[in-house]
Amino acid sequence: MPITTGQITIESFRHIFAELLRDKEAAGIIEAIQNNPDNLLERAQHYGVHYKNGSWGWGSNIWHRSEANTEVVASEHELKGHHRQLMLRVLEHIQGRPLIQVDANQGSPECPAQMHCRLYCDPQYPDIAYRWRQLCFPADPSQDPDAVLFFIPQYLGNPSIPDRPGQMLQVIRFPNHNYTICTATSYQGEVKKAFLSHWILHCYKHGGTGEHAALREFTVKTVRGDEKRVVMGVWGLTGSGKSSHGLYVFNEETIPVFKDRFGIDLSGIVYNQAIKNDDVTGWFKDRVYGAERGAWTKTEGVGRHQQAIYRAGMSATALHENTEWDEAGQVSFAGERFQYHGRLNQNARSVLRLEDTGYFDGSVDSTGPPTTMVFISPGYTSDYAWLKLNDINFAAKVLADGRTVGHPAQSQEGAGETKYSSRYCLPGSAMRTMSHGYEILCANALKPAIPLRSIK
Repeated sequence: MPITTGQITIESFRHIFAELLRDKEAAGIIEAIQNNPDNLLERAQHYGVHYKNGSWGWGSNIWHRSEANTEVVASEHELKGHHRQLMLRVLEHIQGRPLIQVDANQGSPECPAQMHCRLYCDPQYPDIAYRWRQLCFPADPSQDPDAVLFFIPQYLGNPSIPDRPGQMLQVIRFPNHNYTICTATSYQGEVKKAFLSHWILHCYKHGGTGEHAALREFTVKTVRGDEKRVVMGVWGLTGSGKSSHGLYVFNEETIPVFKDRFGIDLSGIVYNQAIKNDDVTGWFKDRVYGAERGAWTKTEGVGRHQQAIYRAGMSATALHENTEWDEAGQVSFAGERFQYHGRLNQNARSVLRLEDTGYFDGSVDSTGPPTTMVFISPGYTSDYAWLKLNDINFAAKVLADGRTVGHPAQSQEGAGETKYSSRYCLPGSAMRTMSHGYEILCANALKPAIPLRSIK
């Protein structure tokens, strides 16, 4: 008997999926699951770009996340007909083909909220499975996962979203059932953000808060002549400069700029710099934890003044997406060759090994509690460039507001415009995580030895 939409619930989808796997295995003619294969890169090289420096790259059909095409369904009561229709199409699509299974962990082994993730990916896209696995920590595939993503990049005759004219449904996230379905896009950012969205809620359940914030550390010499270790988070939406600030380092390329423009020699003031993570991090009262062992960073326009990103991006181990080459066939971040919807490239991406930045100390976790928070708002286009927030309550409000600026990496609409986007784990959990964030701010602000600098 055929599967019908009437049979589909949030719970039953995974049961029907398991039945399809058993049916395929029983027939003995198809390998239902390719369990963590070790030849993903070799398979992906058949349609990849091989740059002269030895690195590899691939192209995606969509060059940004599908936020406008995403719906979050928190309960069976919220499951509607268009959700069931897409869920049915996913099941129909996978019944006649194998799936790649890749297991990985979000969060380091020391993280109190380490989360086992399992990706089921269409076998025609091994590059996506390979690149995501390189970002994360190893996981035991024999163990049950904490979160699952069904990733089908093909268009499946997707239904429209009833209250969003002209928008088709591509992504459904079930935060309280620990899985996401993603279709009609081969953009790696959908895989990354799907799992990080689940990890934000996972952090909350383990006493912390997952934040869309980069993490770095450095030591500064104070005006008193003593040393202070800075543990700094940088908040901002995709494309707002989070990685640029979170992976920024002071060195022989950048220190002369400060000396020439401001008369400040930072060579003896900032040192022992350590890059930790550039995207979503877990904030707990005593420590900040990185979600990933690598970085997936926007690279177009990057030059030697952003030494850490440039060095890792030009490495032979980097894995590129929508990234150009120059006349000699070398990796290029110029943003002058590729275009998307009539615009020159504004969202080249690369999976980077933190080891290749030259500023990684071996741990993605902070050495102590957070001391400094930087919120990237639309300030560089419409407000004061820098503001220091001294009131802890107002700092918490700014964090909760999530006021930032749109970028083509988020969507085609709203680039350069003011946006308010506080959490990826909506709905329901946003207020809970904001409350945890406020508690963590207060906990560290009240410690005399570690004064909070809301914006520096």
